[in-house]
Amino acid sequence: SGVVPGLLTMVGFSLMLIIIALRAPHQLPSGSKVSWREKFACLPGLFPLAILFIVVLGGIYTGIVTPTEAAAVGAMTTFIMTVIALLRRRATWSETRQAFRETISTSAMLFTLFVGAGIFSFFLTMAGVPFAIERAITGSSLPAVGVLLVVTVIYLILGMFLDPMSIMVITIPIVYPTMMALGYNGIWLGVIVVKLIGIGLLTPPVGLNVYVVKSVVPDLTLDDAFKGIGVFLIAEVVLLAILLAFPELSLWLPARMK
Repeated sequence: SGVVPGLLTMVGFSLMLIIIALRAPHQLPSGSKVSWREKFACLPGLFPLAILFIVVLGGIYTGIVTPTEAAAVGAMTTFIMTVIALLRRRATWSETRQAFRETISTSAMLFTLFVGAGIFSFFLTMAGVPFAIERAITGSSLPAVGVLLVVTVIYLILGMFLDPMSIMVITIPIVYPTMMALGYNGIWLGVIVVKLIGIGLLTPPVGLNVYVVKSVVPDLTLDDAFKGIGVFLIAEVVLLAILLAFPELSLWLPARMK
């Protein structure tokens, strides 16, 4: 169900990059020219990355591991490849220590955000905010489309402050049965929720993906990082509107699976 929306997202982001390239070419400078011989000479260096790709995605799509377990398997695979590279003298201890420092720094920053968001979601639950919202929605005389728009706005607001797991734990037990009672498709709703959470990962003040980019590029200021994702956030909102207006885009492929 996520294949077509995923392809649409790819096309939307690509169009945004084309627009940026046409209107502000200096923001997308061209790199130095590289011959085909040099390109092929670089391919062996991608072999470890290809192994990691096969292990992680292969494990998920064969059903051997869950996506969460695949992350752990991928980390262990990377560690093993690092040890092999050290033994074969293709990597140095200083490079390895620097990689560990950067990983620890990024992980610590993200987990700090997760802890803060978790505490915030706990207080929201204890204060009864989700249940008050549920009563307000179910007790209103809004049509099904109106309820859908209200739920969309709620997810967008929550995405500004909470991490994805907290959002799902708080909202799914309330939103899912409410939307099912209104006649919406559960598979389509799942795609919409994932899309909304994806938008939340880009919106300030707690845009986790933006913080990840900031940690990877230390010279980039957080202000510039949030400004940079602005155009892609516009694309995400447009794509969300398309998926809301045309549920068939999410349901077309599952309907053909037997």
